[in-house]
Amino acid sequence: MEQAFGRYRPDLKTSIQSKDRRRMVIDRFFKGHVPESHNFRVTDSEVSISIPQQQQLHEISQVVPAYIDGIQSLSQLCLIDDIQRRKSPLYRRLRNCLRLGKDFESRMEGNRKSGRDVPDLDKNREADILSQHESARHAFAKIDLVQDCHGAFHIVELEVDKTHGFGYTALGRKMGTNGTIGEGLVSSVAKLSGSTSTGLIVSSGAEFYLTEASYFAGEVNEKGGNLTVVSQDRILTQVDGLYTDTYPKKKVDQVLAIPQLQTSNRGVRFDIDQTLRDLDLLEASGLLKYISKRNYRLSDKTNLAVISNPQEDPELEELLMKVLGETNLAKLRKYIPKTEHLELSKRHKVAASAVADHSDRYFVKEVNSSGSHGLAVPGDKEAQLKLIQTKPSGVIVQEKIEPAFHHLSYTDVLTGQFGEDDFSIRYVLFTNSSGNVLDLALTASPGIVAHGGKESILVSPKITDIFP
Repeated sequence: MEQAFGRYRPDLKTSIQSKDRRRMVIDRFFKGHVPESHNFRVTDSEVSISIPQQQQLHEISQVVPAYIDGIQSLSQLCLIDDIQRRKSPLYRRLRNCLRLGKDFESRMEGNRKSGRDVPDLDKNREADILSQHESARHAFAKIDLVQDCHGAFHIVELEVDKTHGFGYTALGRKMGTNGTIGEGLVSSVAKLSGSTSTGLIVSSGAEFYLTEASYFAGEVNEKGGNLTVVSQDRILTQVDGLYTDTYPKKKVDQVLAIPQLQTSNRGVRFDIDQTLRDLDLLEASGLLKYISKRNYRLSDKTNLAVISNPQEDPELEELLMKVLGETNLAKLRKYIPKTEHLELSKRHKVAASAVADHSDRYFVKEVNSSGSHGLAVPGDKEAQLKLIQTKPSGVIVQEKIEPAFHHLSYTDVLTGQFGEDDFSIRYVLFTNSSGNVLDLALTASPGIVAHGGKESILVSPKITDIFP
C-alpha cells in the first residue's frame, strides 16, 4: 500500500467507497451533525466469517436459552427457605455473590411471622422451579465474543434484554456488501412491533445511545414497525397506560425491555423505584406489555464465574448439573474462559497473588458493569489489585484470551481522515428466546480490548457461504 506522511492513502476506488460510506453515516445515522464525543470510524474492509465460525455462533446461540433457564433456576433454588439451604455453606456463598441475601432474609422473616413450618428439604418447590422456562420471557440476549488466534470464539460477557448496540448493529448490517447472518434486529423488532405502539427505553445519562436508538427506530419503522424512543426522563405513567412526556404525548402499548434506570442525571434525581412500580402495575393490569421481562440478575458477570467453577467445587458441580444438565454445561464451558468470583471460591489471597505475579494474563471486572466501565485490563496491575482489594465481593477475575488481530483501513467519520492499523475485534452476537441467531455486530479497536469509542471501527461481516 502506498504511504503518505505515515498515513494510509487509499486508491481511487477505496477512496470513493469510503467517502460514500462516511456520507451515509453522517446523513442517516447522525442526521447531518457528528458530535465529537460520539465519533467513530468506518471501513471498507470486511472480516470474513467462515462456515466453521458460523457453526460456533449457532451453537452459542442455541445454548443461550438453557443458560437463562439454568441461571434463573439456580437463583430461585438459593431462595428456597428450608433447613438444608439455611445451613449450606455453598448456598450461603451463592446468595452472597449473587446478591440474594436480603431476599432470602425477607423470606425467612415472612415464614417466621406466619408461623409456617420450614421443611428440611423442600423438594416440591425445587421440582416446580426446575420445570419452569424463564427464557421464554426474554426476547433478546447479547453475547460479547472474542476470537482467538485459532478462530475459536470465547464468551466474555452475556447480557439479557440489553438493547444497547441495536442501532450500531443495524448500521453495520446495512453497510455490508457480502451477505448477512440471522434475520436481523431491524426485521425482528419490526415483526414484534407490527402496528402496536412500541417503546425503546433509553436510560438517563446514556445520551451516547440516543443517537443509535433513534437511527434504529427509523430503520424499524421503514420496515413497517411502530417503534418510539423513550428516554427515561420522558416516561409518563398514567392510570390508563404509558405515555411519552412530550408534546404531543404519545401512548406506548408495549416496550422492548426495561433497562437499568439511573437515579440521577445532571443534578436531576429520579425515583426509579416508583417508576418501576408504576410500570409493573400497568403491566399487571394489562395496560402495558413487556416484550422482555425485567430480570437484571441474568446479565450479572458472576454467572459466568459460577458456570466456570474453576475451583472445581464438587457440591457446586452437582448443583450446576441439576440446573443445566451435562450437555449444556459442557457447551457453555467450551466457550466461557476460566472465570472466578472471589466471594464464591474464597480464594482472595490466591487470586490476588496470581494477578500480582502474572498481571498480563487476567482481566479484572466489576460484576455489574458493562463495556469498558469497571474494567482493569491485563498488565495494569495497580488497577487490578485495587479492584480486588476494594471490591472483593463485586469483581470477577477472567482469563485473558489472546485475540486475533486484523489489518484494517478506516475513515474517521468526523474528520474524513484515512488511516490503517492492526485491530482486535469484539464480536457481538444477538439471539432470541428460541436460541436463533438474530444479528452480528463487529467493533474493531486498537489494543486487546475492543469496545466502542472514538478510535473504534464499525466493521461489517463478510459472509460468502451461509451455514445451513
